[in-house]
Amino acid sequence: MDGLEFLDQVEAEVIRRGGGAKRGSIARWELEAAQEIRVSIRPPRQMSSTELFTLRKLEPGEYHLMLIAVPRKAEEQNANRRIRHLGYSVHDDIAASNSEE
Repeated sequence: MDGLEFLDQVEAEVIRRGGGAKRGSIARWELEAAQEIRVSIRPPRQMSSTELFTLRKLEPGEYHLMLIAVPRKAEEQNANRRIRHLGYSVHDDIAASNSEE
């Protein structure tokens, strides 16, 4: 199975589960110039963004990118709401991981 067939299968499964997928690609020169790929979220009424993850130390080359969003189970969503209600945020995780380095 080549890379595109794999992406087709992943996309079909994500859609079957009620989610969405977005594809893209990155050229070798883009990765060499940037040296990392960052994924972040930004709410519509907020100027700053929250970094979700970063891919570093990838071998220079051409890459297919795919961002997928798969709906979580209701129990997981309720747990996340409870965590937010307690004042926890992703920023707490980022601050903690930065202080450990």
